[in-house]
Amino acid sequence: MLSQYTYANKLINIVKEHNLTQLTLLGTITWLARRSESTINLTYALEFIVYITLKYVVQHNLDQHSDYYPIATILQLQVTKQEITKQRA
Repeated sequence: MLSQYTYANKLINIVKEHNLTQLTLLGTITWLARRSESTINLTYALEFIVYITLKYVVQHNLDQHSDYYPIATILQLQVTKQEITKQRA
C-alpha cells in the first residue's frame, strides 16, 4: 500500500503535467464529522472548463445526510447548430 505522501505527489504531478486549475477555493469546508471539518473534495479542471465555470459552491440544500457536503458546479455551455448538407439520392 502506498503512503499518503506518495498519492499526494502523484496528484501534484498529474496537476502539473496537465496544467490543471483547482476549482475548490482555499478554505472551502467539504467535510464535517466528529466536531472536525476539512476540505476533502478537491476539484481540478482544464483551463477552458475554468473559463466556462459560472458557479462552484458547497450546496447545503442538496445534503443527503452524509458527512461530505455536496458541491454544485454550473457551467456556461453553448450549443452550436450544425448545418445539414443535403445529399443526392
